[in-house]
Amino acid sequence: MITSYYEEEGIKIYLGDCLEIMKEIPDESIDLVLTDPPYNISQKERKIDRSKIQNRKIRRLVSKRQDKVSELCYDFGKWDFYNSVDEQLEFAEKWLKESYRILKMNGQIISFYSKSEISFFESIMLGIGFHVRQTLVWHKTNPVPQIFKVGYMSACEFLTWATKNTGAGHTFNYQLGQKHNVFVHPICQGNERTEHPTQKPVKLLKDILNYHTNKNDLVLDPFMGSGTTLVACKELGRQGIGIEINKEYCDIAVRRLKNTIRPLF
Repeated sequence: MITSYYEEEGIKIYLGDCLEIMKEIPDESIDLVLTDPPYNISQKERKIDRSKIQNRKIRRLVSKRQDKVSELCYDFGKWDFYNSVDEQLEFAEKWLKESYRILKMNGQIISFYSKSEISFFESIMLGIGFHVRQTLVWHKTNPVPQIFKVGYMSACEFLTWATKNTGAGHTFNYQLGQKHNVFVHPICQGNERTEHPTQKPVKLLKDILNYHTNKNDLVLDPFMGSGTTLVACKELGRQGIGIEINKEYCDIAVRRLKNTIRPLF
């Protein structure tokens, strides 16, 4: 039995390899898997001279995250590198199979993935038995500017939404209103920003959770990072499990959760 790294009412964090920890989660016990896995977007060779960044807010953020470094590096850490695309997709298949096992029969999965491999990612889902519903889009209202002014700003990230069942029965709170498959939110800024390089905004994940879960549903994030999924769960009265292999990020998540208020009603 694996001991949790942190626990409070309705929330648990586990420190370690998600493939090992997910084995301990009972069959058909999770309502939603909501996650942002590593998918090889880091680039060891790509660097940008931060002195060329004109936007003061972006420049301050870079300075905060990479103090005394003259170049902005896209190497996010060894957790985001694979030796090949095949290795990347083989790992995806392993954690997707575990996700399928632990999801309830009407359970769902929503996962970010790279635009270049998302079609392969969805093919793996189909092979496991998932029913791929739609590709969702996060439109960033304040994307990082094009420093060299030779192309468009990269303002979109992509997510796959799939269900375990092939028909109806999964949660989709249509009563909240007609909803585009595009979620419009700014990237993290101000006090919400942590040291995690690919942090997602709480409002984005709350928007997703509102449509795909109900109060007290159990949500799993096997690649928890700085804990945004769990913060969103706590604010909405959902239960959450987070798994993270990096102790530093676990500590950030714990700190954020301790500063998050659970609703009374």
